[in-house]
Amino acid sequence: MNPEEREYVRYRVSRAKESLEVARWAHEHGHLQDAVNRTYYACFYAVSGLLYTRGLNSSKHSGVRALFARHWIKTGALPRALGRFYQDLFDRRQEGDYGVLLQEESAPFPPRSVDSSSRAMAANSSTRASGVLSSISAITISQGA
Repeated sequence: MNPEEREYVRYRVSRAKESLEVARWAHEHGHLQDAVNRTYYACFYAVSGLLYTRGLNSSKHSGVRALFARHWIKTGALPRALGRFYQDLFDRRQEGDYGVLLQEESAPFPPRSVDSSSRAMAANSSTRASGVLSSISAITISQGA
């Protein structure tokens, strides 16, 4: 990678870390939808940086997920659990941003999916995303970024 490419990867990893900090804050303050959203974006930024280490890029979230699965998950370079976690985060983020996933019980709308799995996702996602970020950071560092 040339210096500009390395800088781009570092920037993506930095954005991932920042988003993860915001996700933790949001969770600590009861903002579950925002916690899931920011955790998803932390993974998205980290995965985008990882893809770039191999000259891969996509302008769409679906493309980033597909390239990640093809080049890192299906090859066994990273555990399948990370791929499932990233996909689950995407699904939860979609529901939270565009649906009615993590509404509080006191909201004027009946919550559709405020169940123990939704709360567990919000509670555990930043910890698991830290693992994703650590794995991806290690790979990007080993590839000279």
